[in-house]
This record gives sequence, C-alpha cells and structure tokens, in this order.
Amino acid sequence: MALTSIDGAQEVRIVTMADCHGCPAIKRSIFSLVAGRDRAELITHFRLVSFSPKATVFHEGDREPYLHIVRGGIAKLIKTGESGEERIVRLVRPGDAVGLELLLGDSCRHTVSALTRLETCRMSVDELRKRIDANPELAAKLFRQWQDGLDNADLFLTEFSTGTAHARVARLLLYMTTGGIGENCVIPGREDMAAMLGLTTETVSRITAEFKRQGLMVPEGEHCCETLDREKLKTIALSSGRSTPGERDPGDAAGGH
Repeated sequence: MALTSIDGAQEVRIVTMADCHGCPAIKRSIFSLVAGRDRAELITHFRLVSFSPKATVFHEGDREPYLHIVRGGIAKLIKTGESGEERIVRLVRPGDAVGLELLLGDSCRHTVSALTRLETCRMSVDELRKRIDANPELAAKLFRQWQDGLDNADLFLTEFSTGTAHARVARLLLYMTTGGIGENCVIPGREDMAAMLGLTTETVSRITAEFKRQGLMVPEGEHCCETLDREKLKTIALSSGRSTPGERDPGDAAGGH
C-alpha cells in the first residue's frame, strides 16, 4: 500500500493482527481486554500513523474525528496560557490514548506534539462510541485511562515543579525509563526539559552535563542514554531542602523559567 500524507504525518497502512500481537502497548491499551474475533474486527477500524519528532498530532481547540492510541514513542501535551506562554503539562507513552475528550463532544484540550518519533493507532471517535455502548468493560478501561491522565498531571505538578533543580532533573530521567518505554532513557531536548521542570535551559544543560561527568547517565546518542545509575539518581531525586549555591539561575522559581 502506498504511503499517504496526513497533515505532515504518514498514514502507513491498515493495522494487521500481526501488528497487534507485536504491539508493545497492548497490555496498557484501552483495548487490552478485547481478544479473538472481536479484536480482529476491531482493528479493521485502525490506521497506523507515524509522526516525526516535533510533528503535531492535535492542536489545542481542534475538533477532530479521530483519537490516537500511542503504539511507540512519546508525545507531549502542551497547554497555552492567556499570555501565550506554552507549558508541557504531561507526557503520553505507549498504551496511552490522546483525544479522549473528543468522546464528550469537546474540542482538543491540549496541543499534542511528538517528542520522539511517534507511532499511533488512529480510530474514529464515532466508532469508539459505538464500542463503549456495547461493552461496559471498555467503558471501565476508558475511565482508568482518564484517571491515569489525572495522576500523570499530578505527577508533573508535584514531582517536576517542586524541589531542587537537581532533584527535578533526576526525577524526570527516572520517569523516562518507566511505563513501558524501556530501560534506555529517552532524553528530551533542553527546551522541553526546561518547560516540563520550570527551569531555564541553561540550568538543565548544566545539570545534565554534570550528571554525565559523574557517570550517572551514559549517552548513546543526542537524545538517548544507554544506561542510568538509577540508585544514585533516586538518592538525588529524593533529596529535599534548599538549593546549594549556584544550583538555580535567578529566574528558576518553581513553575517558571
């Protein structure tokens, strides 16, 4: 099947059962309980879509006919304030769904942008509504996804916006190796890390360089670490108290940068 362009993304093809069996996100997906013939029929409504890093899946305020389930990679959810300032409010990873608010007839609450190369399964909102009406268990899974999204947002408010700059960076690095991404740590760009942690790009750059010199993170490429010293990073992540001199730049108040 020829590749088809969709708003800067690529529609690869119709999803197959082989794709489904090999999907790293299947255990966390809202459709994890659907099996056998039901799954075979369900995936005929899916389209496999890939996005390059920085490509946009949704824009805040859009009214889209589709939602996406992340199959591979990471996306960031961005909220724009009244002043026009953008803040990354959470990340979505394999198994997470984006655009669930569309089921309520609402417009997109966030701009969803690919942080890494992103692969999603796209499904019609109308088709999913039909599935929910016919399957109470699916409705329960959707509520679980909504709760997971709230928990994720709470994490960004509590873990990534409080504490010393070193602790915030350590927590983010540890977070990036959890939730089905794998043992390798995907490292967001300095600007993205700053937007998530409420720090300046200079502070993030300085701390990550320090962690590399200390052997706490071993780079594999520009945006990936082969290994992390998880135990030492956990110690830093759990540290509390005042910043050591020079740890924060003058503009690095919690929640700002």
